Amino acid sequence: LRYGQREMFESLGSASRWSRGFDEAGIAERHFVLPLEQVRTLTFQEQQETYAHWSRKLSAETLQKTVPPGDLGKIGLLVYHSCTGFMPGPTVGHYLADQFEMRDIELCNIASMGCDGTWPALRRCYDYTKLTGRSSVLIGCELSDLTYYPETDPPDRENDFELMRAYAIFGDACSGAVLGYDDNPRHPKVLGFASTMDTSSIDHLGYTWRDGRLRVRLSRDVPEIAGKLAVGAIDKLLENNSLEPGDIAYWLPHPAGVSILD
Repeated sequence: LRYGQREMFESLGSASRWSRGFDEAGIAERHFVLPLEQVRTLTFQEQQETYAHWSRKLSAETLQKTVPPGDLGKIGLLVYHSCTGFMPGPTVGHYLADQFEMRDIELCNIASMGCDGTWPALRRCYDYTKLTGRSSVLIGCELSDLTYYPETDPPDRENDFELMRAYAIFGDACSGAVLGYDDNPRHPKVLGFASTMDTSSIDHLGYTWRDGRLRVRLSRDVPEIAGKLAVGAIDKLLENNSLEPGDIAYWLPHPAGVSILD
């Protein structure tokens, strides 16, 4: 289901003076698995039951679009990552292996890593494929509407209105990627990895438990913090591969809207 920013804001039922964050986020539309009127009514139990259904459904569709049917048997590792719901076991990966009869396969489930989950998932696939020579696939599925925490009117002021800020940018999506060996020049090549860790910002982004359900944490300082950390990782990655910034034709950052890129 696709919604525009104005429609999203109006669904919260807040006064119009609070719409600025939605209007200035630099986002035109977002996708949710549920109708907006239903998102606000779910209990935590219902959120998790809905997550179990949609994470399996969307992951199966993504796997089919990512890996040609005839190549599923060539996949030696499936990595699934998500932080917006709980599948304590069997995991989404187990259900996918059963649905697509993937018998000769290893599974890896990465949880609670947030936006950062793609990095260890990709690294796990890379290490496996490099070690064994077999292809690997990663599936990332985040269903942010299923972490809705009841907003107040006027909006909750905690951490500079972090709930309202989160509702202005997050959406639902599922994506996949395959790592393997071939000679197709159209396929990108993984040259290396680099990361920068700064635990002083550990409380600025993530989830916390409140009243028996997830409540997002989203500091207004995240764009500035992320920019500084990204510079360190990028410099390290370029140096390790004897590259300069001018050598890069395309940059693919992970932003929460055009305003952060600007």
